Amino acid sequence: MAAGVVTRAVAAADVGLAPNTALTALRGTIIDAGTTRIIQIKYIEAPPGTLLPQLRSALPNILRAARADGVATLQIEASFGNGGLEAFVKSTTEALGGIYSSPGGTDVMTFVLSGGH
Repeated sequence: MAAGVVTRAVAAADVGLAPNTALTALRGTIIDAGTTRIIQIKYIEAPPGTLLPQLRSALPNILRAARADGVATLQIEASFGNGGLEAFVKSTTEALGGIYSSPGGTDVMTFVLSGGH
C-alpha cells in the first residue's frame, strides 16, 4: 500500500460479496492510511435471500483482499440490527483470529494481518 490517506466509497467486493451481488443499497467508506485499512459499513440492503448464501465467505474474502493489498491492520465497523447476524459475525471474527468489540452500538472487528503478508 502506498503511504498517505485515501478515502473512497465502499463497493460490494470491499465487503466480501461477489461483484454481481444484487444490492439495493450500500453506503460506507474505505479508508486506507499507510498499511491500515478501515472499512465503515453504514448501510447495506439486498433482496431477500441474496446475502445469506455469501455470509460465510464474506469475512475471509475481505481478509484475503486486505492481505493482497499489503494491509497490516484491518478494522471493520458496522451495526447489525439482527442479533443472530451479530452473533455470527462475532464468532466468525474470533475464529479468524480477530478481535470483536461493540462500543456504543457499533460493531468493530479488528485484525492484525502480520505485516500484510
